[in-house]
Amino acid sequence: MREGEIRALGEIAGRSIARPSAVARDVHGAVTERVFGALGPLGAPVRVVHDAVSHASYRGVGAALRAPLRAGGRALARTASPQSPGLADSRLGALALGAANGAFGDRLARDHPDLALELTIRSHEREVPLDREGLAAGFADATPRLAVFVHGLCGTEQTWWWQAPGSEHRPTYGTRLRNELGYTPCMSATTPACTFPTTAAGWPGHSSNSSPSGRRR
Repeated sequence: MREGEIRALGEIAGRSIARPSAVARDVHGAVTERVFGALGPLGAPVRVVHDAVSHASYRGVGAALRAPLRAGGRALARTASPQSPGLADSRLGALALGAANGAFGDRLARDHPDLALELTIRSHEREVPLDREGLAAGFADATPRLAVFVHGLCGTEQTWWWQAPGSEHRPTYGTRLRNELGYTPCMSATTPACTFPTTAAGWPGHSSNSSPSGRRR
């Protein structure tokens, strides 16, 4: 995993561990609100002291629960190599990121951008740089015809070749399109409409007299 991913996972783990203290705080607050509400002005002096002590206590408990995991995540993150593969480069990691981004995408993008999936074009389970050299390396046997595969919510590009364990092996959609119709299968992490027009001239199967034709799946 990359440094930012490890740090973000440590923060999420710390927040998850501390979550029960926040629930207890909210329940406590709801109960005392009713009690002090019934007492009215007579309970005001006690309420001031109670609220100050309880708020400080719950903040302290939450911080104490979060701190070890956050600190551990930051320490571990510093050991990551700049060349370390990302979570999305492993099958289990990609599945986890796909599910998390489908369920909490906006929150991840806001609070933990290192775990937020952005538009990527992938080949052989690796991100392909969208320049002439990157496309040439990622699609060395490209044809002028593209078939762009866009997965659904909570999915990854593995959606298009996943097969049930123990089932009879069958060619994937991409393999069949290549073998039967001459299309180059191109896996996308999201809709590529805003990206492919700017990379057409760098497509390995493109020539100055033609442009790649494409389909989306």
